[in-house]
Amino acid sequence: MFYSVVSPSLAHAGPRQYPLNIAERTDMTRKQRTPGTFGAVETLPSGRHRARYRGPDGRRYTAPTLFLNQRDARGWLALRQAEIIKGKWMPPDAEAKPQPKLTLKVYANQWIEQRDLKARTYEHYRKLLDDHILDALGHWPIASITADDVRAWHTKLGTNNTPTLRAHAYGLLRTIMGTAASDGKITANPCVIRGAGSARRVHKIRPASLDEIAVIAEEMPEQYRAMVLLAAWCALRFGERIGRIPADQLPDIVARHFFISQSPPSASMNCLRQRKSQV
Repeated sequence: MFYSVVSPSLAHAGPRQYPLNIAERTDMTRKQRTPGTFGAVETLPSGRHRARYRGPDGRRYTAPTLFLNQRDARGWLALRQAEIIKGKWMPPDAEAKPQPKLTLKVYANQWIEQRDLKARTYEHYRKLLDDHILDALGHWPIASITADDVRAWHTKLGTNNTPTLRAHAYGLLRTIMGTAASDGKITANPCVIRGAGSARRVHKIRPASLDEIAVIAEEMPEQYRAMVLLAAWCALRFGERIGRIPADQLPDIVARHFFISQSPPSASMNCLRQRKSQV
């Protein structure tokens, strides 16, 4: 590019051409940008338009095709900006590489191995996956599983299983899919059945009234009355209640199936050990 400068003393010789330096060319290019927009659209000598933008990685990327007008170029840039805002943007070369479909079985196995679980919990989760989840849904790509798929699986699961097992299996699947959503493997958790993660009691439990508690305590042998009152008023579990009773006063059925662990060992424990060895 050139610009014209006319000197008063050389006006009769006509305008003289001087080349623009790099800084001036860059400045003129910036003036063509629309402020407040994402990326830049350049008009080529052919009349077509080229869209460019700078990605989150700091590199500049160019649209793979040219556009007939600026509106189409701006629309393509708007799509790239939306991907960046949603956290779903990928470099163009990464998108070109074929990605294997991640199945629920592969992801669930990775999920359970990456968790710090107790042995009993791991065994329970593993059995739920192998027996009730992966057989039905494991071969599906995790991103293709919909809420209708989960609902159909949950309905079929309830035909031959207890409500508690059904709730545990659904709760585990919901947790795994929730982690997949957080990891960006799926757009949303398809496990949306309200209340499916909790089991309803088959029989409604009615707590004893105050008068009934008094009658129960009176009908018990004298050495067990305190245990009834502790259970009613202090909400102690069974193991905690029998721990308050000397081992030599426990019924044979309790001594046969329960072992009271105390530290350091006491005479009560030794007595219970002797009774267990005699049974």
